[in-house]
Amino acid sequence: MKKGFTIIELAIATALLATILGAVAALFAVGLKNYRVESQRSFLQKELNFVADDIGNQAKQAYAVLENYDIYTRDSDTLILALPAIDVAESFIYSGENFTTDYIIYYLSDGTLYKKTIANENSKRQSRETEVLKNITNFNCLYTPYTATQEIECDIRLNKQISNVTINLQAHKTAKLRNK
Repeated sequence: MKKGFTIIELAIATALLATILGAVAALFAVGLKNYRVESQRSFLQKELNFVADDIGNQAKQAYAVLENYDIYTRDSDTLILALPAIDVAESFIYSGENFTTDYIIYYLSDGTLYKKTIANENSKRQSRETEVLKNITNFNCLYTPYTATQEIECDIRLNKQISNVTINLQAHKTAKLRNK
């Protein structure tokens, strides 16, 4: 009697091997998708935290939060900061006894957060408008002007679809106006 494999045994072995390889490939695909989603989530959370920190740093330099400036009005999705203009030596620029002013405006438009800087002509800051972050679902800054601390609390929420997975992220920042 010859020893070997029958065609049925080979077919069963091939089917088992194909099933095992299919399962391994599916696990690999799921792992790769999860890695991509978590990697993007981590990146977006860092970006969101950076934006919140930037808003907090600008608020700390501000001496006032304005109700309106130019075409902008402070509301739930617009923050208008008045900051002392600074020269290249990081010193305040004065006009008589008062310092001159730069303005920084954060506003939400169609899910994109923008930062607009309107600088005094002698200021080190440059006038420009930049796109800060996309996929923003909520930008809300609460200003408490009549307290001793004069704080700004900003809440930023982001929502993005990545590989058919919805990512919801949030950053919160509280800052006190120091140059008031």
